[in-house]
Amino acid sequence: MKLITVTEASRHFAATINEVERGETIIITRGGQRVAKLVPTPKVNGGEFLKAMADFRQSLDEHREADVRSAREAVDHDSRNLWDDE
Repeated sequence: MKLITVTEASRHFAATINEVERGETIIITRGGQRVAKLVPTPKVNGGEFLKAMADFRQSLDEHREADVRSAREAVDHDSRNLWDDE
């Protein structure tokens, strides 16, 4: 982990980003106080992405049926109430 000032980060932004890209974590300070932390993003491969998307789709499918049923019941209930008042 490396500490640099906001001024240093500003003056050497590309170099700072290059360091982070290589795996370095950088803390940026202003007036001696830590104000930001630059960390490398996690590496994700295609297989992990596809699995995450499949899991997401499955979770949608699991909730979609209940959501549609709930919405239909709400519409049916509201429709009956409109005519009951007259």
